[in-house]
Amino acid sequence: MVKQETFGHVNGKEVRVFTLTSDTLCVRVMELGASIQSLKMKTAHGEKELTLGYDTVDEYMVGKPSYYGASIGRVANRIGDAKFSLGGKTYTLTANNASNCLHGGFDGYDRRIFAGKSVGDNAVAFTLNSPDGDQGFPAALTLTVTYTLNGNELSVKYAAVSDADTLFAPTNHAFFNFDDGAPVYDTELTIYASAYTPVNEKLLPTGEARAVKGTPFDFTVSKKIGKDIHAQDEQLDTVGGGFDHNYVLDGTHAATAVGKKAGVKMDLYCDLPSMQFYSGNFLENERCRYGVLKKHTAFCLEPQFFPNAVNTPAFETPLLKAGEEKAYTFRYVFNTLD
Repeated sequence: MVKQETFGHVNGKEVRVFTLTSDTLCVRVMELGASIQSLKMKTAHGEKELTLGYDTVDEYMVGKPSYYGASIGRVANRIGDAKFSLGGKTYTLTANNASNCLHGGFDGYDRRIFAGKSVGDNAVAFTLNSPDGDQGFPAALTLTVTYTLNGNELSVKYAAVSDADTLFAPTNHAFFNFDDGAPVYDTELTIYASAYTPVNEKLLPTGEARAVKGTPFDFTVSKKIGKDIHAQDEQLDTVGGGFDHNYVLDGTHAATAVGKKAGVKMDLYCDLPSMQFYSGNFLENERCRYGVLKKHTAFCLEPQFFPNAVNTPAFETPLLKAGEEKAYTFRYVFNTLD
């Protein structure tokens, strides 16, 4: 049975949080941003919180967006110069990341209140109606985000339909930390990708897919996140001293993260073509339930379409045609280490 309770209010509107539990996990998801507010796992060391977040709704609304655990839309990651063309018409978005539009702009879905409801013994669906012109995008779009907990697996499904052609490229922006808020250098990571997309000084992909072999970006064999994070590499310097790059996935098994101290293993599966690996380069002096953070305090694994795909001929445009429903699913599978 799904438990629901009031988490707080935003502009006088109630925000509810829903708790999903199994023998392995306890997951709290909330109407603000259709977000993962908390994700705890039972381990040999007791119950461990595995994500960053806040314990009050007000903290999510103060200052710049934190994106902790949030659903991102309409388009995740960056759109160059905050504009694009579709159907012969140019659309202008809000520039909230230098000249780019990042994660939907200043009024992203992470700060919207979705309508949540239980849809099964251990599932919650959040729905948002996004009108024509919202964030600058064409078409009225209805988005439903469904969280389902089944034993040691948490799935997140993003399904959308619109009344005209538009863009739809969602992700979930969970920040993971398996070690009680310490930097994530010792977390071991495997990314099942033979190539990544290097970026320019505006943090936009150049259009190239570059092989990871022989570079600090090679996670095809498990290694600690901290092993090459300070390597001498122009790409690492460009994004602020760490990883913040799009990986071209080889298949549906996107990544494996292991925290040996915590005794936690997480596998991520998805049906999108790529995944952003972000090593928390800009978390210095940010806050969460652990207090004031340090650089590299968390990592993100964000399934996605390629960044700035709509403006890059070599990339697939995340087009949602009028009346056509598209759905994408991410699966997080958690296990304890033997």
